[in-house]
Amino acid sequence: MTFLKKLIKKLLFLLPRVILVGIFLFTLIVTVLSNFDYFEPYLPPVYLARAKMRSYNDRILVGPYPHLDEMKALKRSGVQTVISLLDTSLPQEKALAEREAENAQHLGVEVYFFPLGYIPVNSEQNRKMRDKIIALVSSNQKKLYIHCYLGRHRANYVAEGLSPIEPPSVQKH
Repeated sequence: MTFLKKLIKKLLFLLPRVILVGIFLFTLIVTVLSNFDYFEPYLPPVYLARAKMRSYNDRILVGPYPHLDEMKALKRSGVQTVISLLDTSLPQEKALAEREAENAQHLGVEVYFFPLGYIPVNSEQNRKMRDKIIALVSSNQKKLYIHCYLGRHRANYVAEGLSPIEPPSVQKH
């Protein structure tokens, strides 16, 4: 019986501490995820996976999600319209889209959201959304920046669809 009493005493000692540590870790994780847009630029795997901003042609740039300093540079280079492909049904991309809208409003840049899903990139829903983007690009003669999160898959998918109305620049090597 003394063994059982000692076990219960140890459990009563440890249980509140384990619960408090669990609450702390849960709170920490929720805080980080709900403020993903603040931490995102500093996450090494994400930073290394980002594509470089590139010129599709003289009027259209394609690349990754623009942080405030990058959006300021885009505005200085003449970009007046940003087309965001972030999927706002994903919590981390929703946080980034909200931050992007605030930054764009602050800088006086137009931003249009056309959420594209990840998998598969060429889904029926994404094809319909790409058609809407093509219509916007053909009716908007301002300098544009088209981006998804990393600037690789969805942004390239949209850029490929622009070739009938906006031929890409010939790359010189």
